[in-house]
Amino acid sequence: MSQSERLLHGLAPFGAADPSVGVPWPPFSAVALIPFALIARLSLPFAKALWVAGSVACLWWVLRWAGRRGWRPALLALAAVAVPLQTNFEHANIAAVLLALVILAVAACEAGRDPRGAVALGVAAALKAFPALLLVYFALQRRWRALAAGAGIAAALTLIALLPLGATQVFPSVRDWLVLGLAHDWATQPAADQSFAALVSRLGGSDVVTLTLSILAVIVTLVILVQRRPDALTSIGILAVLAVVLAPFAWVHAFVLLFPAWLAVLTAGPLAPLPRFALVVAGVGTSGLLTIGPRALRALMLEHSVYTWSAILLWVIVLFALRARPVTPDPLRGT
Repeated sequence: MSQSERLLHGLAPFGAADPSVGVPWPPFSAVALIPFALIARLSLPFAKALWVAGSVACLWWVLRWAGRRGWRPALLALAAVAVPLQTNFEHANIAAVLLALVILAVAACEAGRDPRGAVALGVAAALKAFPALLLVYFALQRRWRALAAGAGIAAALTLIALLPLGATQVFPSVRDWLVLGLAHDWATQPAADQSFAALVSRLGGSDVVTLTLSILAVIVTLVILVQRRPDALTSIGILAVLAVVLAPFAWVHAFVLLFPAWLAVLTAGPLAPLPRFALVVAGVGTSGLLTIGPRALRALMLEHSVYTWSAILLWVIVLFALRARPVTPDPLRGT
């Protein structure tokens, strides 16, 4: 809301940002939070309560939608992101809203309403940037209009958010946000970053190693998605896993967006014994159960990237399950 206040005063939103405590949200989020900033002038607790109520409503809608696939897998998928979800509400973050937008996109794509799904993902990208990777789904489906619509929405919302500062300040403000995002100077909580980049760094790897492995992971994922052509939930779910892990930084609450991948796996049918055991291991890891308890234990788990390793294991399981499935005929290309 401090970014929103700066916009209300005609100031660049990132002028007072402190990269040591995290990275500010993209420009459009400052515009989206202006109503809450105005209410906070009268009562900050009431503004926070409204934000929490909205997040709860988003989560309730997601669960109702997921429950149509069976309440057991829906609740297990929720349990698999339990601590990230709690952390989201503890810090009044935006993960529940992003999750609702991602599920809205899945529901729209399943109903054949690609433009609506593209708008949902475009808004998510404008709010938090890293969900932009999910727009690749439309490229894989060769739905170019939807891809253009989603990317256009994200770009337009970002530019519109900064236009009140003047046309000359739009691109400098975007540049300032990118600089803050890539600075990666989290002096106060170095173990909090659960990104793949942080994991490689902790293992002594370089940025080149991170970039190489990240590109390889994306290529492998795209190849399998093109070959197997799974449903929208599985495709968008696995892309969401990559979006969270491969982002330059990843707070714990971002792992709430692993929910679609978990729901896809848990509703896909029986798995072989080894993947089933791996699924339990991954579920315990992404749930955050290993970080509950003494502060020293939590710090130890975070310093060893427990969420990152668990998300990578989930990614492997989803790809394994896809490789084991028969290829779905493509009416546009034949079998």
